Amino acid sequence: MAINDPLGERRQEKEIIGLYYENFDEVMTSGEESERPWETPVTTQPQDVTTWIKDPRKIAAIQPNLEDFVHICRALPKPIRVLDVGCNGGYLYDYLTKSIFENADDFVYHGIDIYKEVAAAAAKEHEDASNATFEQGDIYTLVDTFGENSFDVVFCSRVLLHIPYFEKALMNLYLVSKTLTFLVLVVDDRDYVKKARIIDVDNGTSGYWFFRYFSRHFLDKVINGMYAYYRIISGSGRYDSVVVFKGGRNL
Repeated sequence: MAINDPLGERRQEKEIIGLYYENFDEVMTSGEESERPWETPVTTQPQDVTTWIKDPRKIAAIQPNLEDFVHICRALPKPIRVLDVGCNGGYLYDYLTKSIFENADDFVYHGIDIYKEVAAAAAKEHEDASNATFEQGDIYTLVDTFGENSFDVVFCSRVLLHIPYFEKALMNLYLVSKTLTFLVLVVDDRDYVKKARIIDVDNGTSGYWFFRYFSRHFLDKVINGMYAYYRIISGSGRYDSVVVFKGGRNL
């Protein structure tokens, strides 16, 4: 399947080369080093990193989810401390400033990304934002890095689709939040993982990515096992908003 970039910056072909219905962690950790991007935090994008993180397609893909998140944030007392895990170019910060928070004092934003150069580029793009910081970070060590209950809300968009050890990652997200963790996932009828080969048409290079799909049954088992409450908000877009409330609390 060809993916044409309307900006002319990237042309890709995606080939599904594997479909798995069990042993997801084993499947996702058994490939070559290039197939484990969470262990090799080096970007493989052919274009300039700053251009990549400002790609409008990334924002458009989760527009309904951003609207869901803003709706929830409106119910929280200000100021709000927000952790954005997998922040990319910081477009969550940009969206929050345009849609809900008129003053910089209304919220404090901290974005982390596994790619050091992405976090650095995002920081440079937001160097005049007094309430925003960016750094390289690891989803599996959030509690060690920040401590429990360090942020009012935690936002994590599409990261959990591509990495193993879902329970470990979710527990870290959950523990550093005071109120809720907002996930952007794909919820389907059953659990499965696709392995895809992504080919850059222009330079002939390729890489591998995993795409994980989650069932309600699996989410029930994991999240209820944490003594937490969650709600799935299925928007009109490609992805689902999954809100995990701390301590069973609901807004």
